[in-house]
Amino acid sequence: HSWIRSIIKTIDTEGDGYIGVEELTEAMERTYEFNGVQGSPWKMYVSIAHQILVFHNVVTDEMVFEHDMTNKVLKDIVKANFQAEKEVAERNHILDLKKQDLKDRQEHYAATKLHFFYWKW
Repeated sequence: HSWIRSIIKTIDTEGDGYIGVEELTEAMERTYEFNGVQGSPWKMYVSIAHQILVFHNVVTDEMVFEHDMTNKVLKDIVKANFQAEKEVAERNHILDLKKQDLKDRQEHYAATKLHFFYWKW
């Protein structure tokens, strides 16, 4: 299983022979640049068994090999990637808004308590 050792060696940035959570997260972020779009059901990789490029829909478990690719499938993949990219951007925007709202609420609560203490003295 030299290909497994090769993958571990590639991901293992510390060189200790083990893959930590931080290393795995960093490797996953890097793969989004080349292995499909974050949130998209379509992933692209090289099949070890067949030694060819595979487009794999992880939701429907549909696999399209490089030589079976058609324009329709390619259009579906591109459409799903654009949609997933937009959804991830919207989720991140909503998360940022929620974080800002929480911060505003905490600051308002702290200001209210300080105001209360000022009048109590």
